[in-house]
Amino acid sequence: MKPQEQMDNSFSDLIETIHFSEKVATKIHGLRDESEILRTIKEEFAKSNRYVATILFLTENGASLQVITSSLSSSILKAMEKAAGLSLKTYTIDLKKSSIFSKVVKEGETLQCCGVDILAELLPNRIVTAVAKIMGVGKEPSILTPLYRNEVVIGALTVTSPILSEHFLPSVRNLAQHISMALELADEYSERKRAGESLKESEERYRTLVENSEAPITCYDLDWGIRLINNVGATNLGGKPEDFMGRSIYEVVPDIAPAAVKRMRKVVETGLGREYEDLVEFPTRSYWLRSNMQPIRNASGDIDSVLVISQDITERKQAVEALKESEEKWRSLAENVPDIITTVDRNGTILFANHTIQGVAPDRAIGMSFYDYVLLEYREITQRSIERAFATGNPVDEYEALGNGPHGTTRWYACRVGPVKQEEEVVAVNVVATDVTERKNSEDEIMQRNRELNALNTVATMLNQSLTLEEILNNALDKVLEILDIENAGVTLLDNETESMVLEVHRGMSADLLEAVSKLRLRGGIMGRVVQLGEPIFIESLPDSLELLAEKAYKRVVIEQQLKSAIFVPLQVRGKVLGVMCAITRGDRVFTPEEREILNTVGQTISTAVENAQLLDEASRAEALEELDRLRTELLASVSHELRTPLTAIKGIAGTLVQSDIQWDAETQSDFLRTINIETDKLIHIVEDLMEMSQLEAGVIKMEKKQSRISAVVSQLRNQMASFTVKHKFEVAVPHGLPSIYIDEIRIGEVITNLVANAAAYSGDGTRIKLESERVGGDIVINVTDEGIGIRPEHIDKVFDRFYRLESGVARRRGGTGLGLAICRGIVEAHEGRIWVESKPGEGSTFSFSLPTMDKMGA
Repeated sequence: MKPQEQMDNSFSDLIETIHFSEKVATKIHGLRDESEILRTIKEEFAKSNRYVATILFLTENGASLQVITSSLSSSILKAMEKAAGLSLKTYTIDLKKSSIFSKVVKEGETLQCCGVDILAELLPNRIVTAVAKIMGVGKEPSILTPLYRNEVVIGALTVTSPILSEHFLPSVRNLAQHISMALELADEYSERKRAGESLKESEERYRTLVENSEAPITCYDLDWGIRLINNVGATNLGGKPEDFMGRSIYEVVPDIAPAAVKRMRKVVETGLGREYEDLVEFPTRSYWLRSNMQPIRNASGDIDSVLVISQDITERKQAVEALKESEEKWRSLAENVPDIITTVDRNGTILFANHTIQGVAPDRAIGMSFYDYVLLEYREITQRSIERAFATGNPVDEYEALGNGPHGTTRWYACRVGPVKQEEEVVAVNVVATDVTERKNSEDEIMQRNRELNALNTVATMLNQSLTLEEILNNALDKVLEILDIENAGVTLLDNETESMVLEVHRGMSADLLEAVSKLRLRGGIMGRVVQLGEPIFIESLPDSLELLAEKAYKRVVIEQQLKSAIFVPLQVRGKVLGVMCAITRGDRVFTPEEREILNTVGQTISTAVENAQLLDEASRAEALEELDRLRTELLASVSHELRTPLTAIKGIAGTLVQSDIQWDAETQSDFLRTINIETDKLIHIVEDLMEMSQLEAGVIKMEKKQSRISAVVSQLRNQMASFTVKHKFEVAVPHGLPSIYIDEIRIGEVITNLVANAAAYSGDGTRIKLESERVGGDIVINVTDEGIGIRPEHIDKVFDRFYRLESGVARRRGGTGLGLAICRGIVEAHEGRIWVESKPGEGSTFSFSLPTMDKMGA
């Protein structure tokens, strides 16, 4: 082609492109809907068969572009989606990964690029060629230019065609400007349309509100003619709304018109709404009305009318008057009742008080905190009661609190809290406080007397109880401290051998002084004087009477512990002094005469109890000696019997073997020696039982405890238990999943084998013996059940005693000392467990013992 022809063709293409872009611009001009604009652009480009247009918008976060519309045919778009493996509806172009689109959108540039280059930025290399082929693009140029709304880039327009060159950039950019303007106009139109619809809707709502309002509503123009009146307002005037539209207020309500117009003029002049309350006479009846007047402005902002909304407040006015009258009656009543009535808000602020509180006049108390008049330790219960009345709307039951009284005194009050409601809402509470100080003092005095009598009764009861001397003294001393509400007291007993007073029990004495005062000589000092005189000595002030305290240790106690008053009471029976009880106060407190009398009475009661305990202790020692003699006799009887049998056998066989005139064959000699060995084992077993029992009772056996499971212990004993139960049906049911226990495996194994051996010894051949275990609460329980002779009820509680055997007539199936079950009990109790037996004579027995689990021991 000749250069001139080529230039003519390019110029012709440019003219055609300009005409096409102007045609599209003309088509979208005047369109007011965004979707219609985009649809028109798509259709025009599709009909051109020469140009391809795509419009992309920024996503909400501004980081990506999304295809909004394209003039490519739907078949080509579907083929592209299939080849690329994506959906255009959800596909976005990340601007960080596309330098071409980033320049267009972020920098506002208009670019001319090859279509394949654009695809290479957007898609993986392996599918670029396929997609380009589907789209029909190769080296054809594409022009990309930004789209704007209100001078802000909102996306991009891309135009692709074989004829495009850099000379076509202005035409495409011009088309983008027309599209941008069209979109802006569409937005503006949509906004105006929405505003119009909103205004229309608002006007409809306003009109409906006015027409259906239960309050009279009237709108007056500035000539005071009625511009609007609703049904209620017209009805009050005796007609319908249309009867009053356009009429002057002076014509409709001449009596109130001058005052109303004066007020409305004030609203117009100031531009501020106002509210009034008036008693108004209408044709139908009289009303108390609250009138709210508000200025109405036109579109220019000028006031052109006044809106008057009236509310019938007749009932409220009457209620206020009634309430005022009621309040006057209530106030008169409140001021004349002896109780203190205080009204407080949620924060405890006083709103009303009927009486003087702590010397403050009621009117001055208003605004102060109610909690300031309650002692600190009772503020929490007071605050909780007030909060509960606000929360529930119900009265709060009576509670008692210490509070400030008149002239700086402290008084007891019985308080009741009741809610004060307005329209079902609690707005305050009344706290009604009744002074119950005198009653409380009487109750406290009665309670104190009851405590004293109860304590004396408790001490006296000790005389009839088999308590040790230590228990008697400790319990009595605790009662003394409780009665007198003191911390320091002690009891010393006379030691005739050393001629000293031994401190037996004490309370409140520091550890470093105990040794110094543990033994006090009878001669000299306050204790010696009490013993010699046999009468109580009362010291009102120890700090002022230190010369009476010969013992230096006592002087130190007085100074270091700030002791004040003291009483020393002799403990004596039938003229014989057994010891001295002392009680001491601290600070400024001094024992009252009543308290001193109580201590004298307690001292007399303790004296008898001490004498009885000492006599009982002597009797107990005698009884213990008798028990020891009995056990020794039982031991000798049992051991002598059990030892005699194997010793007789050993002696007889040994004597036979040493006879010189008889020659025994090897088999007979071997049989004799086996018998001697067996009988020797019996002797060893008897001696071991005796030693083990004595060690258990003395507490010298050390249990080698470790974490274990009962299934592991039983597994180690299977062969040994099988040897005991050869002639029985022996069953074992011990689960492996039972919790861990902390035990001495050898000792617990000894208990199990002993119980199984006993079961075999007292059960017939062929009967069943079952060893099982289970978890019961926090314990592992092991049971050994047999089908033997059983145990009669009168023997159940004695089978675990030392040397105990079943009564005569019950065949002895097993030799021994009678210590086996006693040893079992000692081992189980050393593991903090328990052992017991259940039995039916003739049917069998179940021996059981329990061991705590590791979890229970940890708890």
